[in-house]
This record gives sequence, C-alpha cells and structure tokens, in this order.
Amino acid sequence: MMDILKTTVKEIAGFLLIVSILENLIQDANFKKYLKMAAGIVLILIIIHPVVKLSGSRYDYSELFTLQEYEEDIQQMEQALGDINRTASADIMNQYKLYMEEKINRDLTEAGFDIREVTVALSVNREEQVELGKMTIRCNNGPEGKMIRVGAEAGGIDAEKQYLKKYTANLYGIDEALIEII
Repeated sequence: MMDILKTTVKEIAGFLLIVSILENLIQDANFKKYLKMAAGIVLILIIIHPVVKLSGSRYDYSELFTLQEYEEDIQQMEQALGDINRTASADIMNQYKLYMEEKINRDLTEAGFDIREVTVALSVNREEQVELGKMTIRCNNGPEGKMIRVGAEAGGIDAEKQYLKKYTANLYGIDEALIEII
C-alpha cells in the first residue's frame, strides 16, 4: 500500500511540474484554459487510479488514453506553441523596427539634420541577436541648393548626403554601404 501511495505522489508531482512548465511557456490565455482543463482531468485520473486498483477492480483504466492519443496531443500543442512563438517574434521585431526608425529620426534631427523619414531593415545574426541592416534616410532636400543640415555651410547636397551617411554609420556602428540617403 505504501508503494502505491509513493508512486502516486511521484506521478502527481511530476505531472504538476510538467503542467506548470507548459503554463509558463504558453502566452495565450485561451490556450492556458484548455491546458488547465485537460490537466485537471488527467490529475483526477492519476488520483483515482490507485483507489480503483486497491478496490480490486479488474478494469484497466489506462486503456482510456493510448500513447498515440498523447502523441497527437503533444504534436498539436507543439504546433500551437510554434505558431504562438512565430507570431510573438514577428510582433516584437516589428515593434523594435518602429522604435529604431523613430529613434534614428529623432537622433539625426537633434544633430541638426533635416530628416523626413527613416526606414530600417533588421536582421538576426548567428548568435540570434538583432542587428540593423539596410537603412534608408529621406531628407527634406527642398528646392535645388537647399542643404539637408540646418544652417550647413556651402558644399552642395551630395557633400551633405555623404556627411550624413558617415555620421549615421559612426553613430550606429554600421557599414556605410548599408545606408541610402534620398
């Protein structure tokens, strides 16, 4: 009897540990509800199993759930988690992209450049870190001869664009070839 009790307690503890890990991994509140419901049913079965075994019942309740059903459920859960992670990653990257565009625009404007719009492309390196990729900076060039730096010395638009490109490359530590000034 003590062996059955010890085994049951170990099964419950292991099961609850797995369920709590899954709950922490899952971000979707609706999916968590289904996980909690399924976990509750399985927990009830884990608790009832030794009672039925001790009562002398000959019915094998373990046949209620086959390994194949568990594997299908696990595959569905892994697919759902993968979908959730891909969606969350895409949302995070998009938010970071918008943040970087606003930050670069603000930084360049504060440095005295007359900037209309900044667009950036982000990439993920081998260490899974996000890096700035190709950057396009649209300036308010206005009529021919107007400088892109407010109060800039004479030197022409091309000289100003080259200066802006070098300044931006140095400021953000990226290659000048990735920067396009329009």
